[in-house]
Parts: sequence; C-alpha cells; structure tokens
Amino acid sequence: MVNEVKMRKEYAKVKLKSVKVSKTEEALVKAVKEFERKRDEFGRSHNVLYTFIAGTGLIMFWYGIWEGIRMIPILGHPLVSIGVGGVILLLCGAYAYQLLGGKAAIIQEEFDDVSQNVGEITEMVDEVSDKVDDLHRQAMASPLKARIDVNIHTK
Repeated sequence: MVNEVKMRKEYAKVKLKSVKVSKTEEALVKAVKEFERKRDEFGRSHNVLYTFIAGTGLIMFWYGIWEGIRMIPILGHPLVSIGVGGVILLLCGAYAYQLLGGKAAIIQEEFDDVSQNVGEITEMVDEVSDKVDDLHRQAMASPLKARIDVNIHTK
C-alpha cells in the first residue's frame, strides 16, 4: 500500500512537470509564430530593404563557410574539396524531390508546355523558310531575274 502511494505521488510529479513543459513549448511556439508574422509583414512593407538584409545574410553565411573550410587542413586542398562537395551534392540531389514537394510536377508540366511551344514555333519557322525558298526559286525562274538580282545586290 505504501509503495502504491509513493508511485501515485511520483506519477503526479511527472505529470505536473510534463504540463509545465507543454506550457513552455506552447509559449515558444506562440513566440516563433509571432516572430514569423512580424518578419513577413516587414518583408511585405519594406521589400527592398528586406531583400538587401537577406542578401547580406546569405553572403555572410557563405563567407563563414568559405573561411571555415579553409581551417580544416584536409578540406583546404582543392581536389579534396571538389570530391567532398560533389558527394554532398549527390546526396542532396537524392532528396531534391522532397525539398521541392509537389512543385516538381508543376515545373515538369510547365517545361513540357514550353518545349511543346518551342516545337510549334520551330515548325512555323520551317514553313516560313520553305515559303521563302519557294518564292526565291520562282523569282529566279522569272524573266525579271536580272532586275531582281540587281535589286538584291544593291540593298
């Protein structure tokens, strides 16, 4: 009986701690959401400044990686860096679809539409080219060929 009481007290303590943690987590989530809302609002109202700040952050991040890699002796050699970078890119490429999500299908559809349009334009250009060739042949066969040659060469 005494053990059962002790277990209930311990259970109540654990449950109380978990409630405190969940309230802390809730407050943290709320704070992060509020920060994201304010950041998005600032980005919409100060577009140029926001872009400049984000670009500066990106460049500083890249500079830190660039200088940090130089501090690792084995990665300081260009061939080793190329190899390690290639492996990283290959590994990340395996997850590219997950990063893009459903956008990959949309991009593929747009690419297919563009390539179809390019094909149609190529066909039209070929038709116009054939018509120009036909007109040129007809002009060369006409009795006014001498005048046409003179006009073509003088322009």
